[in-house]
Amino acid sequence: MVRILQTFNQPLVWTSIIFIYIELISNHFTVTEILSTFFWGTFSLWIVGYGTTDIWHAFCHKYDFLWEKFHKLHHEAFASDMTFHKEKLMKSKLTHDLSEIFLMFFISTLFLFLLYKSCTPGWIGAIYPCLSAVNYSYNAVRIRLGDVNCLDLAHKPQKFEKPPNEWLVDPAGHFLHHNQDMHSYISGKLKLYDKLMGTANGLLEKRIFIFSNDLEGDTADVSLLNALKTEVGNEHFVSSSLEIDLTDEELQKIDVLIISSASKFQDTTDLISRFLATVKNNRDVVMKELWVFIDEREIDGKFLSTVVSDARQSARCRVRKIIMTGSHNNNSQTAKQITQYVKQDRRTIVLGSLRLRFIYIVREILNSIIWRCLNDLNSRSNRKKIFDFIGDFTLRAR
Repeated sequence: MVRILQTFNQPLVWTSIIFIYIELISNHFTVTEILSTFFWGTFSLWIVGYGTTDIWHAFCHKYDFLWEKFHKLHHEAFASDMTFHKEKLMKSKLTHDLSEIFLMFFISTLFLFLLYKSCTPGWIGAIYPCLSAVNYSYNAVRIRLGDVNCLDLAHKPQKFEKPPNEWLVDPAGHFLHHNQDMHSYISGKLKLYDKLMGTANGLLEKRIFIFSNDLEGDTADVSLLNALKTEVGNEHFVSSSLEIDLTDEELQKIDVLIISSASKFQDTTDLISRFLATVKNNRDVVMKELWVFIDEREIDGKFLSTVVSDARQSARCRVRKIIMTGSHNNNSQTAKQITQYVKQDRRTIVLGSLRLRFIYIVREILNSIIWRCLNDLNSRSNRKKIFDFIGDFTLRAR
């Protein structure tokens, strides 16, 4: 919610919105008509306006001509810690920013005209992205003239305390676009484009390690892990292990730790704690990931799900739960599906029917709400009891 409010925290936009709604009320618009302006305003800003800039951004990375002409200088203006070269930043405003702003204003105005011709009062709400484009152009001109204080937060050096948001683009997520994989993390505000195109999370340059108590046998678990290695790319995997013989220094060098569902409960919980403790600097926060395969048909799997739900809420890196709800005959297809979901940056991946996916995702949302409501040390035991209750309810719902 804070991130959304910050997006609208622009004097020009707010003043115009207040004026518009005073006019609506004074002209005796109905509640339905006023609500329609909110709907079309939100749609036109987040989908039409920001969607246009996201597609343009993707084209600039895909086509060499657009990259050289419009976008290259923007990336060259920032160092790996997001400190900027002032002269390059000022020059990039003429090509990078103003080209995006022009497209956003043009497409948003066209959408506004189409709504106006349809005679719906919702066209008034479609003014939002047009006003935002004007405000962005004002800031771009200020930076071009040397006032770099109005640079947006995503392009300023800072310390990250939380991993990239799953749905909204934050400074941690945009940091990855500039420093890890510039062909991923394309979205500028809402990750809708990245979710659809599978660019919300990149595995480029990440070192992956698999832990399992059973990597030698001819089991479905081993077959799935081998298929996953092939799908992701064997060059990413540094090693696999049967025992917890990793030192803290070795864990520090791992970017993605994958824990198999065949691992023992105690081994898994110990390894989770040790791995999460290695998240220390900005690179760790944005790059490190923990993938835990959980088979909730087993008793240990049910308890492990509770442990991971509790750990992921306070973790400083991304934690993914990959929930196994049944047997999978085609391991290659399952591995491909998991990889696709990871690239969409899904934090809860459910392998099963649509009904089971819905049940487990709702459960994870409830877990998150409960954790935030009871977020103090004295409530830790109560939190676990509630998680266990939700887990039992989920099993019964199946």
